[in-house]
Amino acid sequence: MVITGIIEGGVYCRDMGDVVISNLTGSITVKYRISGYGIAAATFEEVYFPDSSGSVTINGLGEVALDYFPDQDIKIVHTTTNHTIVKNYLRIDADVYNASGNKEKTFSQSFHFSKCRTALSHNDKCFLSRFSSRMVREDQLVCVAYNCWGQTLVLGIAYKSEGVARFLKVNFFTNNTPGDSIIQYFSVASVVERLNMELNASFTSDDIIYYEADLYSSDTLIDKIHYDIDRKHYPQITHFVFYNCFGFPETLYFTGRDERTSELEASFGSVMGNYLKIHTDLITSHTANTGYINETIRDCVEDMVHSNKVYLYQKDSLGDLITITGVEFTESKPRTEPLNIKLTYRVADKCQRTFTRARLPEKIFDKTFDSTFD
Repeated sequence: MVITGIIEGGVYCRDMGDVVISNLTGSITVKYRISGYGIAAATFEEVYFPDSSGSVTINGLGEVALDYFPDQDIKIVHTTTNHTIVKNYLRIDADVYNASGNKEKTFSQSFHFSKCRTALSHNDKCFLSRFSSRMVREDQLVCVAYNCWGQTLVLGIAYKSEGVARFLKVNFFTNNTPGDSIIQYFSVASVVERLNMELNASFTSDDIIYYEADLYSSDTLIDKIHYDIDRKHYPQITHFVFYNCFGFPETLYFTGRDERTSELEASFGSVMGNYLKIHTDLITSHTANTGYINETIRDCVEDMVHSNKVYLYQKDSLGDLITITGVEFTESKPRTEPLNIKLTYRVADKCQRTFTRARLPEKIFDKTFDSTFD
């Protein structure tokens, strides 16, 4: 009995190929055990029969692993002094028994979470993000994640001081278990906070020109994400928070038009001789437009469509959990026009109505002055 297809050290789920067990003369039973940090251990077994060449091909182990990964917590953090450590991997162990019930072989495979093909090895030291350069809003949640293999994370801040452009670098050293994932929070607010902490100053977001997240191995730059601040005014902005293809929190904002349509779902009947409406549901669907976007954001929108959970991000907190019910990708290659995507969603909560009440306007002068001033 020979087993091939196991990838030493670990593999991202969607990159896992087939496991082939060859030189078989009869059926085999494979008993699987799934284990990992923060998940309930699970076991199951399957019986396989060899083909004419005496081989069994086991496919879909990566799909099995995906079903057991827990969702990561989405934390609203706007400080660089906090980071989150995640053990975003699990292991499948298998015992192979022959037709007589005797154990002949064992094999194991470790998996890192991914919902798409990555072409990464388990110990790659790059950022686990599609972005190498992006625009961010001042009120946006910004996360960067990477697998810890001894890198140094460096935050570079370009800022204005007394009319002169300056640059500050801040090193973040970590001593976490190799293979653990680290989520660092680099929103605009957290970058301003760090700049003031390092320089004992009182800068604001208006003083930030741009900033960067860099990963170094010794003195060698491995990866970089460049952030520019989007200070434009848009009539409509829709913020989304979701899980990217590696299972870490990610955010996008759409600047296109938000169209709303409501559909009445009701039941009617006779009650004491009167024909009445018994039950009412007014379901509102939102169609958000991305505005003109590039190829990277287009791929991130696809990640959002595949995400287990998607939230609205409102007033510095997670808003409603939403369900994406439709998406319209219209594109051709080569493209001569910018890309726009329409995404339709509904609030996941059955009760979609919320109560709002207009407050009294805050005016300095009102009619009270007629009686209080001579």
